[in-house]
Amino acid sequence: MLKKTLFILFCLNILVNVVSAKELRQVAEAPVGKYFYVNSYESENNINQLEVDILFIPNKKEIGSPDHTIFKYVINLTEGTSVCTTRQDYNEKKQLYQEHYYGKLIVVPVKDVDCLVNSLKIIAQQPLQTEERFRISEATEGLEYVTEWLKSFRALTITTENSLAKSEKEKIGNLGADVQTLGFYNWPKTIEGTLLKQEYEISYLEYQLALERKANGKTNLADVQEKEEKYLLLKIKMLNFLRKFHIAD
Repeated sequence: MLKKTLFILFCLNILVNVVSAKELRQVAEAPVGKYFYVNSYESENNINQLEVDILFIPNKKEIGSPDHTIFKYVINLTEGTSVCTTRQDYNEKKQLYQEHYYGKLIVVPVKDVDCLVNSLKIIAQQPLQTEERFRISEATEGLEYVTEWLKSFRALTITTENSLAKSEKEKIGNLGADVQTLGFYNWPKTIEGTLLKQEYEISYLEYQLALERKANGKTNLADVQEKEEKYLLLKIKMLNFLRKFHIAD
């Protein structure tokens, strides 16, 4: 999910000065016609790549020429570049009759490819999938990483204590014992306790709701037992945290 969030920010940064339009604007030196965003999907081989399909409809259709063409682009999210990998030509019956794979790919900056920029804007407007990312388990695991990083920051401060002037320390900030000894412990623990408490309270409300729904014949005993088991496990987890919790002062 972090990758998707960074990608959205990347897209918005590119699209600051781009005019919104349903029809994709023509690419410089590309065939004359209309360009439309069709689809996008993550690359199977590289999590930092996004594959985008662009539909091209020529303004003038000659005998033997394609009714429409699908250009497949690969966008490198890290470098902010794109390459056209495949061209698929379709006849007037909408049937694929010719497919061309480009042997020599020319890398083009995304910001210089108008149709891709507009397609990225459509992608950027898609809702973020937050169900998996913003779970309590993800938050508490992330907090463990942050706590370890703060320990490293504290160790670095001790190592460089005699090599920095007082003015330099004041400029950097947060190097005092009140922050690094007390704050680095108290605040992460406060956040962890808040997350656990919220999770525990939600499980209690879900259990109470299941009891009420069971009484009204809207759910079964298995659902009630599942909610009760979750509630009791989180209650034990919360109590174990409170037994060890203390405020450093």
